[in-house]
Amino acid sequence: MFATMDMEAELERGVKMQAYLITALAAIVIMVIFVFQNPQTVTISFLTFSSPPISLALVVLLAAAAGALITLLIDSFRHLKTVQRLREEKIKGKKLKSELEKVKPPAVE
Repeated sequence: MFATMDMEAELERGVKMQAYLITALAAIVIMVIFVFQNPQTVTISFLTFSSPPISLALVVLLAAAAGALITLLIDSFRHLKTVQRLREEKIKGKKLKSELEKVKPPAVE
């Protein structure tokens, strides 16, 4: 029963990964099309900052890279929290197992 659950979880994880990769590929294709269709230069203004004229394609690529970096950092934090929780659960499981061994009657041969 447990092996079946593990296999189902692995299959579900694989399907999610494929969906993620297809979505990421589609986003990259859309971004590349946008970059090639918009070669003009723009001036970026934010509060008191104003950039010199810069390629719109470069702005889009930098924004996409910044978004990917932020996503990576958030996902890394989530992964670290999950690993920490898994360690805690393993320790708790070992403690419960040792307690069970203490109260379990000895096996009759």
